[in-house]
Amino acid sequence: MLTQEELKRHLFYCPEQGTFTRRVHICATKKVGNKRKDGYLQITVNGVKYLTHRLAFLYITGRFPLEEIDHKDRCKTNNKWNNLRECTKSLNRANMPCTKRNKLTIRGVYKLGGRSKRYQAQIKKDGKTYRLGNYLTIEEAKEAFLKAYKEMYGDFCRLD
Repeated sequence: MLTQEELKRHLFYCPEQGTFTRRVHICATKKVGNKRKDGYLQITVNGVKYLTHRLAFLYITGRFPLEEIDHKDRCKTNNKWNNLRECTKSLNRANMPCTKRNKLTIRGVYKLGGRSKRYQAQIKKDGKTYRLGNYLTIEEAKEAFLKAYKEMYGDFCRLD
């Protein structure tokens, strides 16, 4: 497993820019990292591919994250240290935008099936779905979701 010491022998990380440069390369000023199909950046060290944000965490803290790293601004390529934070899978999902499956495009609010004219508010945390109730209007359902969202996720709560 890659250590902080080994990483620092190969790469330099600039926390203000969120970029890595090779230390052992002739072009030491050239930024390194390739974009994957999912939008994240990766760097190969000693023949092993690593996600750049996980390397940044190792570089600064001396260890790999226990679970996941969240990009506060949701930008997968912004690996500035002040944009990264260690989190659980559930907290990381809380910072994601509304899914494409949600036809209303309002996070946590869904139209009930059939002929119903009601809306359901629900929220997920740690793999468990919490149904917050059924409402006559989208606005009521959205308000119920936002209240629960702020209580459950705190700093990871993104309202946009």
